[in-house]
Amino acid sequence: MKLIALLVAPLLLGGCALAALGSAVGAAAVGPGQVQPATWRKVDMSTGQIQDIGGLEQLARDFPDSSSVRLRLGTAYIREGDKAKAAEQVGWLLDRGYAFTEAGQATLIAFFEDFDPQLNGRIGRQPETIADSSVVATVPAGARLIEDVVQDPVLGGWVVSSIVDRAIYHGTETSGQWNWRRHDIAGAGSLAGSVRANIAPTLWFASGAYDVTPAPDTAFRGLIAYSVADGTVVHRIAAPEGATPSDIALSGKGPLYASDPLSGAVYTAGTDDAELRMLVEPGTLRSPQGLVPLPGGRQVIVSDYRYGLARIDVRSGSVRRIAATVPVALDGFDGLWLIDGKIVGIQNGFSPQRIVSLTFDRNYTQVTDVAILEQAHPDWIEPLGGTILGRAFYYIGNGQWSRFGEGGMARTDAPPLPTHIRRLPLPSPTD
Repeated sequence: MKLIALLVAPLLLGGCALAALGSAVGAAAVGPGQVQPATWRKVDMSTGQIQDIGGLEQLARDFPDSSSVRLRLGTAYIREGDKAKAAEQVGWLLDRGYAFTEAGQATLIAFFEDFDPQLNGRIGRQPETIADSSVVATVPAGARLIEDVVQDPVLGGWVVSSIVDRAIYHGTETSGQWNWRRHDIAGAGSLAGSVRANIAPTLWFASGAYDVTPAPDTAFRGLIAYSVADGTVVHRIAAPEGATPSDIALSGKGPLYASDPLSGAVYTAGTDDAELRMLVEPGTLRSPQGLVPLPGGRQVIVSDYRYGLARIDVRSGSVRRIAATVPVALDGFDGLWLIDGKIVGIQNGFSPQRIVSLTFDRNYTQVTDVAILEQAHPDWIEPLGGTILGRAFYYIGNGQWSRFGEGGMARTDAPPLPTHIRRLPLPSPTD
């Protein structure tokens, strides 16, 4: 869910937005580190307002694998006319696969004219298109702003969550035709992340309120366990007042974990609990998104959309930054899923949007390798939530947050489209 786009101001470059100039990726060091490599610097809304070069250079030291921070720092150098230092940041981005839009390329090439022809040549390259997924089901456009997809454990077929309709839809296939039935859950808010329960025929959904939520004051905020087969609510876990849990994950038979991309909090609860408890308080993470409980149940990896990947100690709530030993940007991740010890992630906050597989060291403290599974698919709008079944990743291929406004009103110039559920084959463990 690219909610952070609603919160972060554009990064200006001479009247243009550098973040919107983009995607394509030699790493250039900002300088010697001034914090321990695994330390997570606390971030909040004010961190995103830092504009001075000294502050941004320190931010890049604190979050050395964030493309968002590099864009901000590069913008500052360009604003000051420092071509050498701006080139370091642009080179860093290019080395990690970042690609700029045609307008962005023109702006940068003009800025670097007669400075570095080789760099200008790299700026103008287009990203490789990798399109290995296929559509397996289509949800009608009347189901508004589909966010996540999960397989029903009893009836089969797909269950998708709707942000605007505050409902779920269950789809089954008969003779090649998909039939979708709407399930309204009493009091439910916008339904976002979902996960299958491991010991019961139920599904968990995160329920909350966003700018696009109709009648947000009536929305239940928390987690809902629901049986599609029975059409009944099995259990509810309330979130603190004003919270909006979004992505959720289940560690074995429990506990549950939920991230709030609006407040920055991360919550946890047992499956029978009545309330979520705070695991990470707001002001530590800016916009937590996807969650992956690690084997052993003592650590959870979470994506901070602007600053990178972090590990949470579930006993203490302490947060440590995950580093990278290879050139890779670790920000911009929406959903995360664990398979074969690797993490599959949707990186829709990067340019180009892509789905990648991350390899870690034994203790999940460092990313040691990255493989791009899909990138710049011509049929994408915004890849969103999904689920892994067998050796395939099923996901929403054309998320449509940009097509809805406040209160869930559809844009007249960009009406809602049918939503595609796509299947992406995953490499075997030996690949």
